[in-house]
Amino acid sequence: MMRFALFLVLLSACGDAGSFDDPMSTGGAGGETVPRGSGDAGGAGGQSAFCRGVLCDDGNECTDDSCDPSTGDCLFEPVAVNTTCDFAGAPGLCEEGVCNDAAPCSGVVCDDGLECTTDVCVPSTGSCSGILLPEATMCGQGAGQCRSALCVEPSWGEPRNLGVLSIASSIVPLPQAAADAAGRTTAVWLSQRRDWTWTVVSSRYTPGLGWSPLAGLGVGQQSDADAVDLAVSPNGEAIAVWMQRDTPPSIYSNRYRPDRGWGLPLLVENNRAQVARDPQIGIDASGNGIAVWLRSGRVYANHFSEAGIWGEPQRIGYDSDGASSPRIGVDAEGNATVIWFQSGDVFASHYSVESGWKPAAPIESSNDSLTGLPDLAVSPSGEAVALWIERHTGRHDLYANVYSPAAGWKGPQVVDRPPGAVYSARVAIDPNGDALLVWVQLDGFDRRVYANRYTVEDGWGAAIALEDEDLGEAIEPSVSFDENGRALAIWTQTDGLQRGLRGSRFLPELGWGEPELIAPLARDQLGVFAPCVAAGTEG
Repeated sequence: MMRFALFLVLLSACGDAGSFDDPMSTGGAGGETVPRGSGDAGGAGGQSAFCRGVLCDDGNECTDDSCDPSTGDCLFEPVAVNTTCDFAGAPGLCEEGVCNDAAPCSGVVCDDGLECTTDVCVPSTGSCSGILLPEATMCGQGAGQCRSALCVEPSWGEPRNLGVLSIASSIVPLPQAAADAAGRTTAVWLSQRRDWTWTVVSSRYTPGLGWSPLAGLGVGQQSDADAVDLAVSPNGEAIAVWMQRDTPPSIYSNRYRPDRGWGLPLLVENNRAQVARDPQIGIDASGNGIAVWLRSGRVYANHFSEAGIWGEPQRIGYDSDGASSPRIGVDAEGNATVIWFQSGDVFASHYSVESGWKPAAPIESSNDSLTGLPDLAVSPSGEAVALWIERHTGRHDLYANVYSPAAGWKGPQVVDRPPGAVYSARVAIDPNGDALLVWVQLDGFDRRVYANRYTVEDGWGAAIALEDEDLGEAIEPSVSFDENGRALAIWTQTDGLQRGLRGSRFLPELGWGEPELIAPLARDQLGVFAPCVAAGTEG
């Protein structure tokens, strides 16, 4: 089923195969034949010596013939049932490696009514059989996944308390969460120690096993931590960065590796004479990271290698102060896009693995009308969507700019221009470069969650409301994609007395679904704050 991991703050009233060679190839330098079992496992072009010169052909259309690279033995595997073959000059169908007369299946229509089976006629009997599709095959127009013969749609479980969170973070909402390709999810947040100082803690969710015990990331730190950010690679490595309120404040990090767990905190920012704050982190498919932060109003970056070493910080913005709210995204190869606010404009810079950082340049000149925080999403292949809000007399405009490695920035576009205010805009992008935006919009006296979709083929669509105004005020949306272009948006919603959690699923074939109640609250609880949703790349 489509698996999303969800993180929210609950406050109580008192106080989370190897490859094998072409069996028809002689291989080797000059095409020499090497006897089977000669012992050399390698060879010219990386070919297995056991299979060089071995010809595997049983003359049977109903088998796939190959050579076992570890032994040189020929393998003859039956092809799929109902593969066509020549039955003594007449039409035939394969079954368990044998070509049978197709006549018994003539006119037979097989349909068991199950979406998760492939229906075939068995030529030896003329009867029908349903072959199970692979587990997790998408079904139900993308709404579910195959489990045995059934198409199973996802359902919400019960909320679990992972620990006490800080709601006093001054810069970045908490908690932060991200998932790897297998759906293993890392969450980080701030937790108060016995000495009343705040530190960074983490828990990891593993499908089938649940949540891990809490781990402290700021071992040995004495001051308060703040503004934690997190990135996770497809193979499960994670890097967390945060601001440590030393004198002056500095930037620290910690890395998680699946085989070793969390390490010790490392200093990212080595200038102890100036204030460093607002850190952000991105990670590539190999576990290399890039952190950005502000130092005395200027944007800086540093690189973290898979070897576990930070490089030297480098200024990537202008040599003038006034920068704020940096955001970073890193693609699978390690190329990065960074955006930030400065002097009333939205700026961007790109990092190339081959050529390094490019000069910063504005991607929008807004004449000091920026409001709120920007957001940025980068796909595994480097496409990016930047998002921001501009304030004008009597209204707020929601803007976006789309970037592709081949064409650069397309230019700012108005995504929505409602008559009232816009808040808390968020963006997510899928592997194809298609994107979803969600935001809160003031409709009369109520705040409602809206969404818009961007596709590479058609551009931006029309804004739609995700929830009905009668459900109460909605705030703090979050959105995440899986690898197949399915998404989930969540938000907190209040009826005036309590805050609950709702969500809506997006399916490429069907669009947005009806909002679901995810986490209702009892009357003795204060509410849900700062929800965050994460999806594994395989759903």
